Amino acid sequence: MSVHTTGCLKATKEQMALYLTTKPITCYNNLMVNTCPNCQNSHNNPKFCSQSCSASYNNKRRIRKLKATCKDCDVEIHSGRTRCRSCNSKWQSERCLNDNTTLEEAVIRYSEHHKSSAYALVRTRARKIMRDYKCCQWCGYDKHVEIAHRKSISEFSGDTLLSTINDTDNLLALCPNCHWEHDKLGRRE
Repeated sequence: MSVHTTGCLKATKEQMALYLTTKPITCYNNLMVNTCPNCQNSHNNPKFCSQSCSASYNNKRRIRKLKATCKDCDVEIHSGRTRCRSCNSKWQSERCLNDNTTLEEAVIRYSEHHKSSAYALVRTRARKIMRDYKCCQWCGYDKHVEIAHRKSISEFSGDTLLSTINDTDNLLALCPNCHWEHDKLGRRE
């Protein structure tokens, strides 16, 4: 059932009751004109003039609940996090490995994972060191370059520094084909 208002579009009784209780309605040229509760601008939409006004209005009224506590200092934090900001920065700095770290220390730090996790970290650092190399050092291919170690990471002893393993003399920028030849066929150009 609909109610016809003079000169305005048809609306149900519930819609009219909602409009009349929330904001003043004026009609111009057969259109309902409403006032946005956020910015007070006139518009034709049911409540807000735009999605951004709706979001800013509703987010001001919504109270976010603190549901979790920090693992380290028991301070209340937002759910979805495990540590507060100060404890998280300390935790990350403790986990970071610097160039004076040995391969054995890296493996011990990543002991909850497999030894290859520490090796993956060494490879990631090697990619950062060699990021300026854009073509294969053997054939000149420039579409995709991988970083290879001349001497494999597993061939180093545990007391070798990560800076030695990732020294530029031990790194090569190779295309996938040359990298495969280097690893599988022992090609050493």
